[in-house]
Amino acid sequence: MPGEVPTHLTDDINLVTDSGCRLLRSAVDRTCVVPRTHNTYGNKSFTVAGPRVWNSLPSNLRRDNSYGQLEQTLKTFLLGR
Repeated sequence: MPGEVPTHLTDDINLVTDSGCRLLRSAVDRTCVVPRTHNTYGNKSFTVAGPRVWNSLPSNLRRDNSYGQLEQTLKTFLLGR
């Protein structure tokens, strides 16, 4: 079913608002926590690369609440480049 996230992905990726840190302006934009790594192999892992790609999207894309809205605006964004 579209919109359901597998548990192995939800375990690896966390939003800033869910991390227990102070509430920052970036929390409103649904920014993901990017874990620190100590080598280039760690930077290529899904746990690090996924949040980096998500955080690089414009904030209006990250604010979409439903899968359908995100899919449509992301498609428009990527094809409009």
